[in-house]
Amino acid sequence: MQRCAMTSVKVVLAATLAVSATGQVRSSRDQQYCNEQYTYCVNVPSVGDVERHEGDAPNHGITIRLSDPNARAWTYAHWDAALLGSSQKAAVGRLETLLEDHPKADASIAPTMLEDLTAYRIRLSYNDNGQMAEELIIAYHPPRDKTQGPGVLYEIGLSCPKDNYPRDSKILQTLVETFRRTGE
Repeated sequence: MQRCAMTSVKVVLAATLAVSATGQVRSSRDQQYCNEQYTYCVNVPSVGDVERHEGDAPNHGITIRLSDPNARAWTYAHWDAALLGSSQKAAVGRLETLLEDHPKADASIAPTMLEDLTAYRIRLSYNDNGQMAEELIIAYHPPRDKTQGPGVLYEIGLSCPKDNYPRDSKILQTLVETFRRTGE
């Protein structure tokens, strides 16, 4: 039964998403992005251009390029290759990396939830050729059986000019509120 459901999702996505040669996805209505490898789905608001992640991680998630060239939202997942084993350790590590990139940033980190997963919300404010706001939600899902390998780290984020944050944060909110794990 589950196999039929996954096949149906593939068909629905293929029918809903028009992918250009550049990997951009366009639609006039909200659409669903599902990732079978990392077993999650989100609803994608019908704003901006949706692209697969570039480089060595095209199957890990999507990026939504917003109207401002400095604004983007994303959803991303990967195996916990560093074997951190917790949302907190993953979020602290991600915050450290962000602060290396933006050493003068104002930053905060706080516990939250992503679906039924313990997660952490990171917020940054910094000046990189203009005031920027960045917000990320990071969650860890352990493997069902530790002999099957590491768990999965999920990240949903937004980076935009601070003046656009009140509008663009609604996109992040949609991604977070509609996140759901599949295939379990």
